[in-house]
Amino acid sequence: MHEIRAFDLNGMNFTEMALAGDPSFRIELVSGPGASGGPDEDNLYSSFGTHGWHHLGLWVDDVDAAVETLRARGVTITLEPTDNDHWKVRVAFLVDPWNNVIELLQSNV
Repeated sequence: MHEIRAFDLNGMNFTEMALAGDPSFRIELVSGPGASGGPDEDNLYSSFGTHGWHHLGLWVDDVDAAVETLRARGVTITLEPTDNDHWKVRVAFLVDPWNNVIELLQSNV
């Protein structure tokens, strides 16, 4: 994998990675100093202060369609699909049955 972009935001480090042979497959890695505890499925924003890895970011073709499919399967959505004009992405967050946080991202370019 190789780095697509990296940036810091509010004391957090964000890195987007892609497979060398397939740049359409990307993941986002997020970390930050001084975190403690585990993710709280009810409050996405407070969960950014946890130790260890915070979430896995997956790029999808259509965030809204993915969220509706997952919601129909009983998945807990912690942030509804939202546009981030600064980063030119549409995002949503969810948790799996073990409270691992997963972000869905869609390019708005």
